[in-house]
Amino acid sequence: MKKEKDFFVKTENPLEISSQVFINSFNDEFFWFKDNSDSPLFSENITEVTGYNSAELKFLTDIIYKDDRVNYRRLLNDIIDNKKTAFENEFRITCKDDKIKWVKESIKIFYDEKGISKRMIGRVIDISEMKEKTNKLQEINNKLKKQNIDKDSFLNLLSHDLRSPFTSILGFTEILLRESSLTESERNEYLNLIYSSSEKLLQLINYLLDWSKLRSGKLVLDRQTISLQSIIYGCVSSLTGAAVRKNIEIKVEADKSLKVRGDERLLNIVVTNLISNAIKFSYRESEVIVKTEKFNNDFAELIVADNGSGISVSSKNKMFRMDNIFSAAGTSGEKGTGFGLTLSKEIIEKHKGEIWFYSEENKGSEFHITIPSVTNAILIVETDTDKLNLLSSSIGKYFSDYKILKAANAFDALNYSDTMPSVIIMPDELPLMNGIQLLKAMKKDTDNFGMKIIVINELSNEEFKKEYIKYGEVVFLESKSTGEQVIDALKKLLK
Repeated sequence: MKKEKDFFVKTENPLEISSQVFINSFNDEFFWFKDNSDSPLFSENITEVTGYNSAELKFLTDIIYKDDRVNYRRLLNDIIDNKKTAFENEFRITCKDDKIKWVKESIKIFYDEKGISKRMIGRVIDISEMKEKTNKLQEINNKLKKQNIDKDSFLNLLSHDLRSPFTSILGFTEILLRESSLTESERNEYLNLIYSSSEKLLQLINYLLDWSKLRSGKLVLDRQTISLQSIIYGCVSSLTGAAVRKNIEIKVEADKSLKVRGDERLLNIVVTNLISNAIKFSYRESEVIVKTEKFNNDFAELIVADNGSGISVSSKNKMFRMDNIFSAAGTSGEKGTGFGLTLSKEIIEKHKGEIWFYSEENKGSEFHITIPSVTNAILIVETDTDKLNLLSSSIGKYFSDYKILKAANAFDALNYSDTMPSVIIMPDELPLMNGIQLLKAMKKDTDNFGMKIIVINELSNEEFKKEYIKYGEVVFLESKSTGEQVIDALKKLLK
């Protein structure tokens, strides 16, 4: 016993000194020894792993993470009760600097002739890095499993939902080809059914292509600053026929000044889906309400509400899921692909927004989405302080509903990247960075920029213009342009 203890205390024995040096040479592990005394002895390199020295730490359980402590004690007691001589365990510890680490402990237990534990030796290894890699691999594995499930669901959807419209198209086409006795009215009816099935088929194919591209990262968002109200009116206009057929009134309560940052085509798909579903599941002679609100400083909210058939409790869990596509007939028997909401969720999440709903059976539904909003702001970049203040004052008078942002140089301007101003006014020549370099630095991810820009410069040749036009809608002004000319350019861009 004395010899084993000496590995953890100072000794003059050269062999034991060598063993102790060897034990203490590991930076990612430490050892402990315990006999019948109250507390264990720790090797000096416990400090490398935990931050505590052997004098500061009385028991290892003192630093075991609180959520793991009970399980650790239970396992150790079970091992001793069953007279096992060795076991391993993984748990977390809280280091002196409050950092949480994963460790693996291997314990060897010695018993006397009566079966009573007389001494234990433990080895504790820091496995945080390995655990992190394992967790990342598990995340990747789970993601791949989910993608595989989605792929199977995707193929099932293709085989099931594509078969139905194709069957209709082929069936009615065959009747038209073979039945020469059909009346003009019957022919028109069959042609309308073929057209309707073809339209549904094309919509489904487009949805599937967009969903597939979004999931694979092949579809890059073409972000623009868009009026949320204009998107809504455009979608309502395209759905007027469906609403009129059921005598449904669509009420729009949208703030004209509320702008969002997103891909207009994809957002049109989402809003059209939500309004189309509201009409589909609304009762005749009812109303659908579409309204916008400011959700918070960073997001706008769109709400589509109806007083229709609602969603049953059992069906709510099926919403937005690729592995369990949910489709139900509308109040007038309307059919859908069941894929619109799944695609909508994918689009909104790609925009860093959220989608959710409230619904009660036979009392209607209310769908909500959030989209990154755009502050109505004009950013002026100007190195001359007097010019900067004069221009901002003049612009502020004409555009009182816009926030005026001022930057004395390109680096100050970069602080407004997240604000995404409606317009940037800047000279091409700036200290340490020209206008193109500034825009490139402000550009987010791989999205198209879509910014409105006023560039003030002496030279405006075609090559020069082409470089700026890559980043959005641009007006070029000469350096000697007056404040009135800048304001006229702003009016043109913000019309």
